[in-house]
Amino acid sequence: MSPRSRNALHLYGMAFSRSGAFLLAGTLVWFVVGYNLFLTGRRSGYWLMLAYALTQSFFYLNSEVLLSFEGYGLPYHLGHTQDPIVWLTFVIGDLNFLAALAMTVYLLSRRRTLLGVPLPTTPRQGPAATTDESRG
Repeated sequence: MSPRSRNALHLYGMAFSRSGAFLLAGTLVWFVVGYNLFLTGRRSGYWLMLAYALTQSFFYLNSEVLLSFEGYGLPYHLGHTQDPIVWLTFVIGDLNFLAALAMTVYLLSRRRTLLGVPLPTTPRQGPAATTDESRG
């Protein structure tokens, strides 16, 4: 076994975790179902995707940003390049964090359009609604 492989084993061990596998499978199902419903224009797809993106954002906020104060997180991940496979995994996590934030912003900023909520058609009140024609 190479020293690089030993480093990865030191970080993660060799034990199989059924609960971890179940959690990963559940996360995949959550995303796939939400994505398919979202593509078909169902409201439930929007809410599943938003919940997924928010969950991912908070997860990576914790693991990339908040753990930096404990000596781990983004600086630790990018600075430890001894094992290229583990380092690449960390970089993919960093990219997932950015993607989750972008997806959250996208879903929230286009909520009305994505949910098919019509824009208000009532005339605006106040000075901005006054035109030369209405002054008589």
